[in-house]
Amino acid sequence: MSAVWMRARNELRLHWRALLSLGLIAGLGAGAAVAAVGGARRTLTVYPRFRAATHAFDDLIGTNGDSTDAAALATQFAELTKAESLPEVTGYSITDAFACTVTGPSGTTEAFPDLFVIASPDGRLGTTLNSIQILQGRRADPNKLDEVVLTTFEAQRLGAKVNSTLTLAFPKSTLSVRVVGIGIMAGAVDPSAGGYTPLALMTPAFFRAHADPSEHQGPTLAVTIRGGLAGIPKLQAEIDQLNVQIKGDLKGDLKGDLNSTISSIPQSASVRRTAVFQTVGLLLFGGLALLTVLAIFIQLLARQIFLESDEQDALRALGMSQNQLFGLALLRVAAVAIGASALAVVIAVVASPIFPIGFMHQLELSPGFRFDGLVLFGGAGVTVVLVVLAGLYPAWGASNVGARQREAENRTTKTANALAGASFPPSAVAGVRMALEPGHGRNAIPVRTTIAGTVLALTALVASLTFGASLQFLVATPSLSGWNFDLIAPGDAGAIKQIADTGVVDSYARGSIGQGGVDGRVMDIFAFGSGPFGASIVSGRRPEGTNEIALAAKTLHLLHTAVGKTVAVRLNSGDNIAPSGPTYSLRVVGVAITPQFFFSTLVGNSAVVSEEFLDAAHPSGYMVGGDSLYIRFKRGISINDGITRIRRVLPNQSNTFLLRRSASSDLTNIQRISRLPDALAGLLALVAAGTLAHTLITSVRRRRRDLAILRTLGFVRGQVRLAVVWQATTIILISLAIGLPLGAVAGRWAWHTFVGQLGYVPVSIVPMGALLLTIPAAILLANIIASIPARAAARTQPAVALRAE
Repeated sequence: MSAVWMRARNELRLHWRALLSLGLIAGLGAGAAVAAVGGARRTLTVYPRFRAATHAFDDLIGTNGDSTDAAALATQFAELTKAESLPEVTGYSITDAFACTVTGPSGTTEAFPDLFVIASPDGRLGTTLNSIQILQGRRADPNKLDEVVLTTFEAQRLGAKVNSTLTLAFPKSTLSVRVVGIGIMAGAVDPSAGGYTPLALMTPAFFRAHADPSEHQGPTLAVTIRGGLAGIPKLQAEIDQLNVQIKGDLKGDLKGDLNSTISSIPQSASVRRTAVFQTVGLLLFGGLALLTVLAIFIQLLARQIFLESDEQDALRALGMSQNQLFGLALLRVAAVAIGASALAVVIAVVASPIFPIGFMHQLELSPGFRFDGLVLFGGAGVTVVLVVLAGLYPAWGASNVGARQREAENRTTKTANALAGASFPPSAVAGVRMALEPGHGRNAIPVRTTIAGTVLALTALVASLTFGASLQFLVATPSLSGWNFDLIAPGDAGAIKQIADTGVVDSYARGSIGQGGVDGRVMDIFAFGSGPFGASIVSGRRPEGTNEIALAAKTLHLLHTAVGKTVAVRLNSGDNIAPSGPTYSLRVVGVAITPQFFFSTLVGNSAVVSEEFLDAAHPSGYMVGGDSLYIRFKRGISINDGITRIRRVLPNQSNTFLLRRSASSDLTNIQRISRLPDALAGLLALVAAGTLAHTLITSVRRRRRDLAILRTLGFVRGQVRLAVVWQATTIILISLAIGLPLGAVAGRWAWHTFVGQLGYVPVSIVPMGALLLTIPAAILLANIIASIPARAAARTQPAVALRAE
């Protein structure tokens, strides 16, 4: 081994610049990948760390009944006070939302449930419990009733900044308040997620000044729970026991109707899904950056090893064995690997302050550099392994260069021979040979890796285009994600006429929204009456009559059932918070997609029935014909304009419960990464172009002897240029023939897999226009790339080139 080490040290002194450049190239790709993995881990943990640091609430306990009566409101506060002493409750703050409309500086008007104007008499909410992280300004003075703190998204919607003025319009009065702070708090992080509460946080002084029951929406108790989110089932059991106690209390008129109104589980789950989406985006970016660099690095490494193998025959003659030559090549590769891994670690640490990305960056309470040992050391190890693996094949080939040279000398391509037999121009035959024959000795070039790299880049390019087109179609088509309508409004006969008279409604369907149990699982149940539209159906058909049901894809999976089978359904009735009453056997006729609401704690679990079924069952508390209107606005009417005009005609604007179409958490996350496939497609196009350019330039430089022989045989400069053009065209045509269909198949498969996990309608779009344009664009680009090495090849002087040989 001493001879190997001595030769290795000598080569390091001679070729250190080339090895250093290879290490820099590999380190850049590996650094991007390691930084992305570190950022992904930081993103995944940011919300749990934020919740722990701000003592975030775990559950909101509410009461049923009307809060507009003074006695009823006092009863609700009394019931919630009893809940404060439950064993599972470790912290609490009683709060209430106020019935008012809020107009911001931009003129935008928001009302419940689009904006919760809340305050707590004890002042704990937003400070010691569920503390708000102030990003701009300061906290409100608890003794001033005209100061408010807004969460970031609500400030954006209202067009408010620090020191802006908001107008609060109550049923009997108006009040101007000043925005003194803008921040973010747990439960008000992701506006498209279940459990999200859009907040305007008022002061205890404001609470005391607005004691009129008509101004209250109904109190809730925000609590932290022993054991965190995992303790919610125990808390619910204690609430059930407390309800029994309250109902048996002989002292008063307490009703015993406490229940969990908004759990933090859906918001936490949705924010985690947002983190997962960002994580996937980061990993895709890091992986493709690594793939991009590796595609170029492998060829550069192979070329460098083959260049340095020119002296292999001399070393073999001096007594070196094939294994020693192989070990010598691997030592060079190991030096590159160690340098690349060190650079990757440095890049990952330097890039760490930019993570988490997007709006989740404001949740990071410990921004700055982060040294994640697991990611850094693991990334360094993987970098070493990948670089060594990339060098194994060319190192082995270089150590066996004599046998490979004899084999290559006897190998010709049948395609070029066929073209010659068909009387194709000599330049075409020569170009095809250069594209398909790797050559030998000092003339060898990595033909197979070039074609494989170009095919890989084109496959990924087409897959990205297909995935991106399908993604854009999903984002632009709300019905594919469950929103087959624009608004849900009250559905009694009087409201129908008032809403229809506004002139903004194109069509509507009556129905109901409630909860029930399907095969023992509690879930949201949507009912649609006969009309122009119903729920979005993924497969099967819409339920009709009194014995059919459609279930969400996640529900089908959880219940281990399928279309065509029957399920047992029980409905909630009255004030019961659990399914009760008779059991109905319904046949599953379809897979449906339903929207997700801020108050829903049953993310992804839902069922769709016909209004006819509910009317026949007629559980208490349901209105015959449905109490909701699913509304589609006329073309050209925005959701905000439509809601504004509808609110004007309804009797109690501030208390009317309107649910607008909004993006679900998943759809919002998709929109945030919707341009990523296009960016990746562009990156991969550059990879393909760079790979081809590198091959052509290398080919011209390595095959000067072959080009000189062609010139000696009578090729003029124009024919030499055409030979290089034919070489580039051959490589790109082979790559297109393989890469286009593979990419379309891969893109469709990736999209169906992706959408299947989300439960949306899996409509894949293959952008045929873009694919057809890819063919001439790729050929044109290949010829443009080939023009520079073609001119260099045409200037080859036979005498000089052959004398050098």
